[in-house]
Parts: sequence; C-alpha cells; structure tokens
Amino acid sequence: MTLADLGANVLRIARPAGAGTRDRNPVLARGRTATLTLDLKKTADVERLRGLVGRADSMIEGFRPNVMENWV
Repeated sequence: MTLADLGANVLRIARPAGAGTRDRNPVLARGRTATLTLDLKKTADVERLRGLVGRADSMIEGFRPNVMENWV
C-alpha cells in the first residue's frame, strides 16, 4: 500500500481460485490497479512470471524464506 501511495504501479500475483485463496479486505488492496492470477505449478505461468520479474524495478514476495528461489 505504501508503494502505491507513493505512485508505484503495483501488480499483485494471485493464486487460482480454490487454491487456498480467501477474500481479502478491500482496504488492503488500496492502490493496486491490477491482479494477475497465475498457477505457479504450470510451466507457462512460471515463464510468464519470470518475464514480469525481469522487467520489474522491484519485487516483494510473501513466501517462506528460500521458496521464491525455486520459481525464479
């Protein structure tokens, strides 16, 4: 939220419906203009994520330590 408040374009990568997702408080989505749903168990979606990360100025992930290294 803070980055969006400062003018950053924030893209949230979400899990597909039914993959342990739950409704989020809409207040917490403040400033996010887009959400992209990717299934990181599919090779095509992992490649799409890699392309997005390669063009991004920064990335913040919420996995446990060392989990993201398996995907990127």
